[in-house]
Amino acid sequence: MAHNLQNQIFLKLFLFSLLIFVAGTITGSFLIPHIKFVYITTTKAATVTSSETLYTTFYETFCSTNYAITTETSSITFTITYLSSYTITEKSTLTVVTTQAGNCIQGVYFSPKGGCASQVIYWIQRARFWIHIMIYSFTLDEISDALIDAHNRGVEVLVLFESSQINQYSEYEKLKEAGVQVKLDSNPFSMHHKVMIVDGYIVLTGSFNWSNSAENRNNENLVVIVSRSVASRYEEEFQKLWGSGNAQSKEGGENEQTKLKVVISYVHYDAAGNDHYNLNDEYVVIWNRGTSPVDMTGWRLKDRAGHTFTFPSFVLGPNKKVAIYTGSGTNTSTKLYWGRNRAVWNNNGDTAYLYDSNWNLIDVYSW
Repeated sequence: MAHNLQNQIFLKLFLFSLLIFVAGTITGSFLIPHIKFVYITTTKAATVTSSETLYTTFYETFCSTNYAITTETSSITFTITYLSSYTITEKSTLTVVTTQAGNCIQGVYFSPKGGCASQVIYWIQRARFWIHIMIYSFTLDEISDALIDAHNRGVEVLVLFESSQINQYSEYEKLKEAGVQVKLDSNPFSMHHKVMIVDGYIVLTGSFNWSNSAENRNNENLVVIVSRSVASRYEEEFQKLWGSGNAQSKEGGENEQTKLKVVISYVHYDAAGNDHYNLNDEYVVIWNRGTSPVDMTGWRLKDRAGHTFTFPSFVLGPNKKVAIYTGSGTNTSTKLYWGRNRAVWNNNGDTAYLYDSNWNLIDVYSW
């Protein structure tokens, strides 16, 4: 009976969408319905085992690929709350808030006094995993306060500043003193980006600098985009500039870790069979090609989506390799285990980033 009711609801939704399409064809104007729910049901195509998986699958379903959300035991209808966290069970029922059908532009905002700064703060407050920022001018205290709050609740916050804009009004020193990871751009060009990437899905970009002038006196724009593919492109640019940035002082200074010969030697991203059920056939090999041991305690290995492995107390000897396996096991001098219950590395393309304990980018491996 419940299954028949679901089919009836789906049929009504389909007929309503068809009516909109026909009306648009006749009148020459198409409407984009403001939907309040998402209906997804089919045979098993993806297994939801955590709130993180649901969050990921929602955006991939709505803005990228179109596959179903199911549990291990049966098909299930999910209506999903926007940017919320849940423990998924077989009988989970969640609620969705407004978004646009077939459209990954969440909003467009204009200044002066058009809500640009409040949108930046809104998305900072909703970050669950990480926030990466490239910003030309940054002088608004309320945004730096929101970033410090995010940092204090465990969100990874990395902020890259244009070095020519550091002055007594800049938020650089305030963030640095609060423990937020900040760097000054050191590439030979002017770093004119105004970009924030949140959790690998949300991008805020436009002409809007995070300054009093941009908020209250200038004509500026801010676009909020929900798209894994768009976020991935911006993340690649961020990683490139962050890797060459300077975290020490305004005058510069060489990062000693860049002298090391530690590299990502190999990524075995495609495990035999179903990746999610063969986690220890998915691994990354790190190689110390140098002549001295390297203390890798606190180093990080991360993918494009922000999944991060933090190295335990560990020293990699000269000309030695260590493999980081996605699944569980007992750590040794040549094997470390992430302890995840889901595969990490995407078979159809991904990037592995290796950072030292101070978030200096050491190496990148893409496929």
